[in-house]
Amino acid sequence: MLRPSILILIFLSFPVRACLADIEIKKEYYPGGTLKCETPYKDGEKHGVCKYYYDDGKLFSKTSYKNNALWGTRKCYYKNGQLKIEESYEDNKRCGTAKIYYENGCLQWEIPYKNGLQCGVIKRYYQSGKLAAEQEHEKGQANGKWRSYYENGELSSERYFKESQPHGEWKFYNKDGKLTDTRVYENGKEIND
Repeated sequence: MLRPSILILIFLSFPVRACLADIEIKKEYYPGGTLKCETPYKDGEKHGVCKYYYDDGKLFSKTSYKNNALWGTRKCYYKNGQLKIEESYEDNKRCGTAKIYYENGCLQWEIPYKNGLQCGVIKRYYQSGKLAAEQEHEKGQANGKWRSYYENGELSSERYFKESQPHGEWKFYNKDGKLTDTRVYENGKEIND
């Protein structure tokens, strides 16, 4: 007679197997025979985590799908295995904060998204981890202030945008923080004094 713990294990494994039976994994290969990608399908649509590989077999990306739409996390990797890009999707639209990394693992970009559009302050970093630039975005367009910095932390420039066009006074500084130049723009065109 089977012990109760074995019966429970057998009973619990049936629903999992039934769910997995609905998923078909399609595989593609490089000309040399190395696995290129594994894509799960359910009822003819991408559903689950799709994996792509470099031609040497190392993981290139993992992307989540739900009913043929990007849904969940997408991660891309450098050949050395270090994370390169991490971003989230809901119904094929980017959401949350996408992060892009240097090959050494240090953060390079932070890009906030809402409903698939850049929205909020985009930040770029030097490999040292110090802030290199920050730019305000609304509904996918540069709107507001854009500041860039020298690696020593001093302000390099301060620029303004309106609907992704230069607009307002732009200021430029040297590495010591001294103002070196100013320009004025209106709706993308420089205004001469």
